[in-house]
Amino acid sequence: MTSVNTLSRQDERVLLARLWSVVFTLIVLFALAGLCSMLFFFHAVAHGADSLLSAATDGPTVGPPGPSTYQAAFAVSVLVAVALCLFLVGIARRTPVSAWPAALQGLITATVAGVPAYLALTLMLHINPITPLSLLLG
Repeated sequence: MTSVNTLSRQDERVLLARLWSVVFTLIVLFALAGLCSMLFFFHAVAHGADSLLSAATDGPTVGPPGPSTYQAAFAVSVLVAVALCLFLVGIARRTPVSAWPAALQGLITATVAGVPAYLALTLMLHINPITPLSLLLG
């Protein structure tokens, strides 16, 4: 009877860690959506300002923002974040990390999955990954 209780507790811990991973990954995805929207807005403002300031010269040097480019970049970043989150949750249950609290496992999983997702977003938009961070941090 104790092996059944132990197994069910272990399954419960794995399920709880997966739930926390999903919650924190959703927060990461909302942050990526906000970042993508902010980058689109800055691109639109830069294009508008460049169009106004270069009206008398040979034309704007900043092209208009393409919504499909930003949508594709966000979709790739979502795929990267979700795939890495699922992969890391699967790996975490076979390591000593499985003994850690479920919320901490979820936070680490979402953070580790969020960094490559952020890199995928910025690199798909041909932006240096450090540039948006410098805009956010001042």
